Amino acid sequence: MSDNPYETPKAELGNRAETGTRLTHLKQGQRFIIYAFILYFVAVIGAALLPLVGVAIILIAFILGIIGVFRAMLGVDYPLLAKIVLGVLIFVPLLNILVLLALNSRVTQLLRDAGYTVGFFGVRD
Repeated sequence: MSDNPYETPKAELGNRAETGTRLTHLKQGQRFIIYAFILYFVAVIGAALLPLVGVAIILIAFILGIIGVFRAMLGVDYPLLAKIVLGVLIFVPLLNILVLLALNSRVTQLLRDAGYTVGFFGVRD
């Protein structure tokens, strides 16, 4: 631990090439998860106004959520069984939102430990 309060935090992440790929998966997965989460709320409003538009937005959010979860799971160090359970739960309505929130929280923590600043829409590139 350094006495310098302005020093960037450092986390031991292993091999640089592997770490770069892992962090890329985390950043991309988190961005997809955030977009899916926002679209779920837009879909609720869209379904109230125009049901067909709401269904279309829900399908887009669902696809983004699936891509985000599988992308983020490549970078998260969960055991294989936990990854399988999360992969199955993403297909269960309403539980998929909880999976998105839990995984997004974990990814945010990993990215902050790596020294990134994480905002509302994820890490800035």
